[in-house]
Amino acid sequence: MGHDPRYHVFDRVEVARGELMRLPTAIVALAVLVLGTPLVAQDWQTISTSRQFHAEEKLVASVEFLTGSIRIHAADARTLYQAQMRYDADRFRARNRYYPSSNYLRIGLDVEHLGGDIEFDEGSPQYLDLALPLAVPTDLRMEFGAAYAELELGGLSISRATIKTGASKTSLRFSSANRVDCRQLEVQAAGAHLELAQLANSRCRRVAVTGGAGEITLDFTGSWADGMEMIVHAKMGLGQLTLRIPEDVGVRVDLDRLLVGFDKAGFIKRGSRWYSPNFDSAAAQISFEIDAAFGDIDVVWVRQGR
Repeated sequence: MGHDPRYHVFDRVEVARGELMRLPTAIVALAVLVLGTPLVAQDWQTISTSRQFHAEEKLVASVEFLTGSIRIHAADARTLYQAQMRYDADRFRARNRYYPSSNYLRIGLDVEHLGGDIEFDEGSPQYLDLALPLAVPTDLRMEFGAAYAELELGGLSISRATIKTGASKTSLRFSSANRVDCRQLEVQAAGAHLELAQLANSRCRRVAVTGGAGEITLDFTGSWADGMEMIVHAKMGLGQLTLRIPEDVGVRVDLDRLLVGFDKAGFIKRGSRWYSPNFDSAAAQISFEIDAAFGDIDVVWVRQGR
């Protein structure tokens, strides 16, 4: 592999190329008769890459992955990042470069040849497994389409995260506390099943979620420190929005809705806004600004200790 002096290509790259599947002539002929088009062979490749930690003070991780399975989790303490990607080389081209001058990682797939509509098949072997650093403040930027994504950001150092997804099934959670304060978590999802879990552990002051048709669950359990405040902007089209909120957190809801059912249990109304009875006295608070149309908003009160 050649090296452009303007950037650093991964410290360690391993490529395993699978053999093209060659079907017997009789089977191909039968496929043409039955399906009208010959069967297309697939060329699967696997790429593994990693970079050791060299006292970096930040990381910008840009991830684009059109379709397949995506997993993000923590790397070990000595590693800046580690990734493995398996993909159909007949339809996609791998992108994986690290720019040390700006601490910028760009990884994912470019479209080589679509050959029809892209649909996610849960049985597809196409995947990306990416491990991010524990102690390096990370600006995570992700964009993916028809995918199944498990994003475990707990215990990392997420300073900001922006995630855009299409018709996906996405689970994003902070199962343990973020190591740094997070400026903003922004998620845009179209036609998706989306769950953001244990958001209190994210340490994000602002959470912005935009959803089209689909189901969205925002779970605010986790560790709430005294004086912690979170502002949540949620814009929802046709679909279901579920809010899971600890009972001891003060809640204010500013709601703009059109043909939307809203679960008012546990709230009192003051002017045009809805408040939990403990809003003024609570040690931690969430302020919701919700714009929704043609759907339902359910609130689930969760008992937990802080």
